Amino acid sequence: MRPIPVGSTIKGYDVNSLYPTSMSICDMPVGEPVFFELIDPTFDLASIKGHDKPFGFFNVDIETPDNLEHPIIQTRVKTGEGWRTIAPLGKWNDVLFSEEIYNSETYGYKFTIKSGYLFDKANIFKEYVETLFDIKQNTPSHDPMYLVAKLLMNSLYGKFGMSYMLQDHIIVTNTQLDKYINNPNIEVDSITNLSDNLVLISMLDNNKYLNYNTDINDSDFNISIGIASSITAYSRIFMSQFKNRDDFILYYSDTDSIYISGILDPKLVGNKLGQFKLENTFKDALFLAPKVYAGITTDDKLIVKIKGLTKSVINNDVTFDKLLLLLNKDKSLVFNQIKSQRSLSEGSINLLEQTYTLIPSESKRELVYKNNILVGTKPYIIDKNKQIK
Repeated sequence: MRPIPVGSTIKGYDVNSLYPTSMSICDMPVGEPVFFELIDPTFDLASIKGHDKPFGFFNVDIETPDNLEHPIIQTRVKTGEGWRTIAPLGKWNDVLFSEEIYNSETYGYKFTIKSGYLFDKANIFKEYVETLFDIKQNTPSHDPMYLVAKLLMNSLYGKFGMSYMLQDHIIVTNTQLDKYINNPNIEVDSITNLSDNLVLISMLDNNKYLNYNTDINDSDFNISIGIASSITAYSRIFMSQFKNRDDFILYYSDTDSIYISGILDPKLVGNKLGQFKLENTFKDALFLAPKVYAGITTDDKLIVKIKGLTKSVINNDVTFDKLLLLLNKDKSLVFNQIKSQRSLSEGSINLLEQTYTLIPSESKRELVYKNNILVGTKPYIIDKNKQIK
């Protein structure tokens, strides 16, 4: 959250199909990877694969600039509340996609390459994406082909990142249950009672994958972690160009959206693949957490997004003035809502009353207070062990 200058507006933009855009215009890692371990820092990695720049995934020591307001390299850190993904400042070690390394160097990041895998590269999705995007753009949204094209276009990258280790689901009697629970090579995820004597087990049978290195090949499953990782990295690169600008203030950003104080170049706005669409223009807004924000549009319409809170509660109980109270330190709002819970064994849906507590979140960035009023956020700083300082 940052103070909004009097008389100004905030423009909210979303990218048209961000991941498919990256798939369409960018080269993907292909071919057989070549492993290297860099002992001599002067060694020319490009000579191995013959590229102008080494292309692949590298184990690197990272040093960020000291004063970047919106860091662009993400990493996973462990906190008292579990694992979280943040974009911090500091020094640490990680594995990164080469193109994200080169992009970050233009923002003052420094990298020391230790080892990695070099790939060939090729544009392999351009025709696939452009064909589906054309169908989506020229089909009414109520037509089934619109949804089919959208799903095929947006979901393919995730398929490449799927684990080859898939869960099994079996129905057994209660007397057979112990042999699965007590098997050290079986991870039972859930047990659902179906009747007095039958249960449904969802489990990961590691026995099937003990000989993975010799008997199973990734191509058998049509997966490629390299391709999935490069698509998300290219998408972060795309969004990074709007993170640290001098011509506007960035108030909030998400995977494929930005809320800024200025107006984007008209060339960047439109209905083409990779262009932005203007979603909202706010005259007043506050951003409290990822997926939690609210704003009053220039035509006095209230827009509220609160992940985890039902639409009925948002429409009936949430006001902009209530949310403004959360800018006071240690202030929270409590809402009661009804959520549904499905029961497979009973073939029913139960309605449960739930308490939802809303507070500003420090899950991604550190909150900044002035006189006990929330005025902004700043990036976390981590040490070489990925501990938040």
